[in-house]
Amino acid sequence: TAESIKWRVHTSGNNARGSYGELDNLATPGMQGYITAELDWRLNKIMVEVSGLAQAISAGEGFVVDLLQNELEEALPDLQEEINTQLLSDGTGNSGKDITGITAMIDDGTDVATYAGVARGAQPLLASYRNDNSGGGNRALTMAMMRDVKRTVESHPRNGRVSAIYTGAALWDTYGILLKGTNDDNRNFNDNIMVLAGGYQALSFEGVP
Repeated sequence: TAESIKWRVHTSGNNARGSYGELDNLATPGMQGYITAELDWRLNKIMVEVSGLAQAISAGEGFVVDLLQNELEEALPDLQEEINTQLLSDGTGNSGKDITGITAMIDDGTDVATYAGVARGAQPLLASYRNDNSGGGNRALTMAMMRDVKRTVESHPRNGRVSAIYTGAALWDTYGILLKGTNDDNRNFNDNIMVLAGGYQALSFEGVP
């Protein structure tokens, strides 16, 4: 079997630090904290079928389309769509054979208690922050809620930063309406549009797409 994917996670710094007096005894030295995260490889396939007769006919003179080649070319986008779907999942689909995707990666421990072999309860660093409503259902999106999440991430002692904000189309629209306001003033909306690589447009929040 293939080797798994392993990487080191920096979990804590050296706490043996601080001021001291000339005659003080030196404290016990410290060191950086690391753990090893590990994920298994995941495999994906797509099966195509063309009958021998159809393949022979299409390979003949005067036939415009090579059926086998066409099936292979058209199957690639289907496989890409399947992989993209798995990348957004938690990896439990198909009896755990799916790719361990972003849903598992960014969970706060409520639904995915262990990620990459590491229990989030033992390593809070791997648990996301959730501005929860205590079971009260979804609330209207506000700038204050977004600011709370961003500030919480940025206040992490290991230099946390927010490089991108991902969401679905519904919340993207809601944020756009929030920027636009209720007076049809498009200034804030237009000022917050960012053009990313490939020509994709994103709405920014405090400079983050």
